[in-house]
Amino acid sequence: MLLTEHHQLTQASHEAGVGLSTLVTITTGAAPSAVTLTNTTGKTSISGTYGALVKVSIGSNTLVDDEAINVTTSAGYIAKATQSGGTFASNAPTSSTSARLTKSDFVNGLAYVNVLPTSTTAVIVTATGSGSLAAITNTISVSAQTTSDLTVTSFLGRDGTVIASGWDSATACTAACSRVVPSTATSDSLAFTFADVAVDVDAYGHVAVVDTGGKIAGAPVGSNTLRGDYAFSITGTAAATDTYAVVSLGHSASSSHSYTATTAIGAVTVTAAAAASTSGSVTVTPSNVRAATAGSVAIKALVKSQFASAMAGHSVTVTVSGRNGTRTSETLLTDASGYVTTTITDAGTSGTTDVVTFTTADGKTGTSTIT
Repeated sequence: MLLTEHHQLTQASHEAGVGLSTLVTITTGAAPSAVTLTNTTGKTSISGTYGALVKVSIGSNTLVDDEAINVTTSAGYIAKATQSGGTFASNAPTSSTSARLTKSDFVNGLAYVNVLPTSTTAVIVTATGSGSLAAITNTISVSAQTTSDLTVTSFLGRDGTVIASGWDSATACTAACSRVVPSTATSDSLAFTFADVAVDVDAYGHVAVVDTGGKIAGAPVGSNTLRGDYAFSITGTAAATDTYAVVSLGHSASSSHSYTATTAIGAVTVTAAAAASTSGSVTVTPSNVRAATAGSVAIKALVKSQFASAMAGHSVTVTVSGRNGTRTSETLLTDASGYVTTTITDAGTSGTTDVVTFTTADGKTGTSTIT
């Protein structure tokens, strides 16, 4: 049996007996024509363990035989992620300045390496094909800030001031905790607090992120342990407000988005969910109002999700109990700003009070009292 393999055709010729010959032809993908490097972490810290996570892409193509992508660093260390069953696990760079990526390291044309600088001098990361792929190459720069000296005391989540929305809780975490972000979001703002920084002092910190869902790194599937150390810094001023820094994580929108962000307080475990008013709020304005007999009053309700974000196009049913309790209920949709507005015209003949109730499709309610 003769078997030959290359990027255009795989052929097998089998001869069994006199005059019998079978030829099987299988078409495979073309050889990679380019390699792309993407620093998914951004600026990292020399105090981290994993440094920056770099995505290596060869498009929809595959490697065969002894083809490989060699990734090297001009300084610091590098380590390739382990791939098993489609999921990736970062390995801490400790001593090597090169990583060899073969066919088994790629899934859907993607592989990952971690680059850990050992100084603040920018590290040049170079990817080069080997063998017949020698013509393809690419480089990027990975930068790192100096040793971290800030001690994180809390994770703010949505505190209403630094971060106004986007998290399911306004309660700060001072120890390990769990938080939820919208499944439609494409970035998360993580605010960390620490002691006030003295005037004109530069202070540095970092957060260790483990991208389990793979939506930050762009991994094909979930259940990963892709790691990156994200840097943050601040310069102290005369004001006593130099007490927090914000780290932004970009990612694709998905209900399976998940990761952990670890600092001195422990790990904040983040998952994603659809916005709903169930754990949100319905704020009615005015909450109490006087109206003349046979008069009219306009009342509006603002519907927000558990993430403190206005919900557009959300169904709200308005009912009245009391003096005008025979009024027919109405169902409205919130506008782009999350509001519905109704007008109550007095037509009652008994009693002096109305309670107007706004009920969302998720069962959240808010009321206004008319007297």
